[in-house]
Amino acid sequence: MKKIDIGNWSRRQQWEHFSKLGFPFYHVSFYIDVTQAYSFAKLHGVSFYHTICYLVTATMNDIENFRYRIHEDGVYLLDRCHPSFTVLQPGCTEFQIMNCRMEDSVEEFCARAAAIWKEICSRGPQEREFLCGDTDIPEEECYFLSCLPWIDATGMCSERGLDTSDSIPRVSWGRYTRMDRGDDYTPKLKDWLGLTGQEHPVRQGRRLWINMTVDVNHRLVDGYHIGLFSTLLQETIDRL
Repeated sequence: MKKIDIGNWSRRQQWEHFSKLGFPFYHVSFYIDVTQAYSFAKLHGVSFYHTICYLVTATMNDIENFRYRIHEDGVYLLDRCHPSFTVLQPGCTEFQIMNCRMEDSVEEFCARAAAIWKEICSRGPQEREFLCGDTDIPEEECYFLSCLPWIDATGMCSERGLDTSDSIPRVSWGRYTRMDRGDDYTPKLKDWLGLTGQEHPVRQGRRLWINMTVDVNHRLVDGYHIGLFSTLLQETIDRL
């Protein structure tokens, strides 16, 4: 963790401007094509949800502004952050928040998340804890992630206290939606995926999309950085 010299910081003027506001937060929603992420999860037998949580976290970690955190004595740049995401056990209507330490690859992360989740689900209802998983991770080292899988949410606003120093980015999304954009699979993609049958969304000439909302503190993150996040996340998914 490194302390930022605000006097010589490239975004000092933005910091000073938005620090005058009582509510310096804003959120932006946009669509992400997750077809390749869905295919990757199915081919590797891992959770699609865990896959997206890893990709979102890894992409944010690659952008410095998402790793800024505000302390009483200034702004600090963290080395690495981890996902803290909502989960819902089968047969339960009350969600939990699960922390999972980042790993070096999506496969390793999904394996770790699956192991934690299996252990959590093995407990009885009386042992259910709201915050679970890697609870030793400090809150400031997290990204808060959430999914609303029952609806095609086109925008969400995260809950938060009115503390202008709250600098933890929130990312949320709804269920994926199949949208026909006239795209069709290529023979190369078909061979690589080993597609059989008509049920696969790429086979149908359709792509899977989720609407993703990023909620940030404008003292630290601008629209440019959200745009960069969207571009890098899409590129990362497409490379899977």
